[in-house]
Amino acid sequence: MNKITIADLSEELLDVINGQRAVINKLAELAGLSSGQVRVLQMEASQRHQRAKAAEAKAKANREAYEEDHQQMAAWVYATRFDFNNAKEWGKAAATEWLVICERNGSEHGRDHSFKYHEPTQDELLEALKDLEGWSRATEEHNKDRREHAQRTLPKVKAKLAALLTA
Repeated sequence: MNKITIADLSEELLDVINGQRAVINKLAELAGLSSGQVRVLQMEASQRHQRAKAAEAKAKANREAYEEDHQQMAAWVYATRFDFNNAKEWGKAAATEWLVICERNGSEHGRDHSFKYHEPTQDELLEALKDLEGWSRATEEHNKDRREHAQRTLPKVKAKLAALLTA
């Protein structure tokens, strides 16, 4: 029984590859394709190129997911800007909210949000006081969530405003 060696397999494989290349080049020549066009087609069909394209598509999807998550987090930050007494409370809630947003959206970008706690100014507190008092008196059923939020947040805004005015 003849044993086939790796060298025999390698030589056989190279013969097959070279034969296929010759056929491809002849067909490309008959079709009017340049050797550069043939090389581009071969490169695009390669596994390396396919992996690079897939990695690029995944990176793009992750960027888009991060942007969407970031926009939703910005809306949360704006909506809850007066709900927290200090940076520590805000930090815990923001971390939890970011996880919820990423989980809900099925995001796999693995990035953290870039928001920081902002201590409201006197003008912001006065504006919030006006808005929240209006929402706390809303009687329509479809405004129930805003009314409840305003009623929970109004005492915090008043306390922060009092602390600023007495300081």
